[in-house]
Amino acid sequence: MMDKDGSAMNRAWQVMDEQPVTALLAELSLLAARQASAKQNIPEILQLLADRTGLTKIRLLLHDNAGQLRIRYAVGMERAEMSQGSLASGGSITGLVWEKSRAECRQVEADNALFPPYSPPFTVPGMRAHGNIAVPIIVNGDCIGVLAAGTRDTMNSDQAQQILQITAIITGQLLSLKTHAENPESIAEHAGGHHLESPESRATFGILGHSPALQDALHKARRAATSHAPIMLYGETGTGKERFARMIHLASDRRDQPFVCINCATVPENLLESELLGHEKGSFTGATAMHIGKFELANGGTLFLDEIGEMSLSVQAKILRVLQEQVFQRVGGNQDIAINVRVITATNKNLENAVNVCTFRLDLYYRLNVIRIQLPALRDRGSDIRLLASYFLTRENQRYGRNLVLNREALDMLEQYQWPGNVRQLENMMTRVVIMSDRDTVTREQMAILLEEENTIGINGMAPTPGSVTPAAPVIPVRPYFRVDDQERERIEDALRLSRGNKTSAAQYLGLSVRQLHYRVRKLGIH
Repeated sequence: MMDKDGSAMNRAWQVMDEQPVTALLAELSLLAARQASAKQNIPEILQLLADRTGLTKIRLLLHDNAGQLRIRYAVGMERAEMSQGSLASGGSITGLVWEKSRAECRQVEADNALFPPYSPPFTVPGMRAHGNIAVPIIVNGDCIGVLAAGTRDTMNSDQAQQILQITAIITGQLLSLKTHAENPESIAEHAGGHHLESPESRATFGILGHSPALQDALHKARRAATSHAPIMLYGETGTGKERFARMIHLASDRRDQPFVCINCATVPENLLESELLGHEKGSFTGATAMHIGKFELANGGTLFLDEIGEMSLSVQAKILRVLQEQVFQRVGGNQDIAINVRVITATNKNLENAVNVCTFRLDLYYRLNVIRIQLPALRDRGSDIRLLASYFLTRENQRYGRNLVLNREALDMLEQYQWPGNVRQLENMMTRVVIMSDRDTVTREQMAILLEEENTIGINGMAPTPGSVTPAAPVIPVRPYFRVDDQERERIEDALRLSRGNKTSAAQYLGLSVRQLHYRVRKLGIH
């Protein structure tokens, strides 16, 4: 694999330098997704890093019961070398990462070169690389270990650090699953006493990012989960309010009970009461059978009321009584039904203003707004944009069999954009990029065109935000979808091919309604 002069390693790194880390991330994610144990997956992940990047002496350290960091997994090290690698805390670059929970990169020959050795000394025999990088392994805001590697002078240290940080996220998830499988109660102890949600919930509803704004919201959510008090989540559209609600439920003592959600904005006003409280057979025209409402379905668990600001005053009055007395009657019924439900609500509106103009009840507002958590907009989450873009791009690459990457300048442009639609907008854009791009690398110029197209979209009634991204070159206007043009043929055919003829999916990818897609297919004669 490696010739004596290291040229194979250098060539491997040069390939990585030309393409962003998303290409490697796709392979790492595929390895991590296999149905295998952490003991099998993690060494293969570390070996992939060694093969593709030329990083040396790659090692993963975890904290043991004696208060020391010890090497548990490694590539490029003998077993005897692994057994010597341990430290109490601090001191070396690895210990500093553990104490500060932040990445470090130093130009040293060994991990203890900057500091006096420990007893037992933390040394890596034979380490003669030109640098050393270590990053924390963080699970739900808590550092559970350190991932470290040696680098050579041919490497870009920033890119190497980014690769290790992404690998640390993946291995952290695998380690959490392993810990829970061996001892479900030990996850909380392993993470510093916090009660965490189940590993299944992390895999499905995990919230990705390390920005201070997001971590502050997560900290408040974890604290709130230990109580039974009502919680109100404030945030713009696309900030992940339902995901936060699910995380709170799964981190609470109600996690084994139902989690039921309803979007109040999507149910007609005359049906919302029935959806929430249920109805008896024959209580109104069309009530041909008894219907169990959301409150009753959530009994013992959590009810998530999304877009609570869209609820009419008449329904608000009925919900207030349920919250005060934990008792209700189905529509058309006369029997009291007692419940025990924890309510989480969410809104993207200013409810204080709604109270002032008498469209939202003040007593209900105080009943629901016991614990208030503000979810940060994506534009306030800094480096999370790059991480999320890489994650979504990798997922869509796997789904559609692509190997699309974004170059460094394209990723920089994503960080500069304001993202009025937040995480959901970024996710949809990455899906569209993977499906519609006819190249394997997205450049700055191409990204400028894509983001200019995003600027034509108003979010939540807001005007488009021209000037939120400055293209490096003149931008060619993209024709809006409301006019049929033969240039659309290739994009539509690609979407239909990738969705295997499913017009609903193809329309979603194209940003069209199914009716609009059918019209274009017919006009363009696509078969």
